[in-house]
Amino acid sequence: MIKFTAEIKPVPLARPRVNTKTRQAFYPQRSKNFKKALVIIGKVAMHGREPLTGKLKVTIDLYKNCKIDSRQFGDVDNHQKAIFDALNGICFVDDRQIVKVICNKHKDKFERIEIKIEEC
Repeated sequence: MIKFTAEIKPVPLARPRVNTKTRQAFYPQRSKNFKKALVIIGKVAMHGREPLTGKLKVTIDLYKNCKIDSRQFGDVDNHQKAIFDALNGICFVDDRQIVKVICNKHKDKFERIEIKIEEC
């Protein structure tokens, strides 16, 4: 089992944008920064262990300083995508291993993400 708290603001995965001149797709800087930070936190949480290889259950608790029903929080599935993309190859070999997800949104003045990954 892997359990850790990322003391960063939860950021949902944004849709890729397209540069009108070059026609190249890119993700907004906010999404890139979130992913980089979560990659580092995930590596530290693994303590040099190999990624998990079996079927997985993932529990995610998102804590954000806003109204839960507001547009500021974002959709749960977009938060999950951003987290799974960042932890892919670090905490688990591939996100296809995930067979069960529990994701909760909470309002709290201390923004963070609590993640628990366990084998089924």
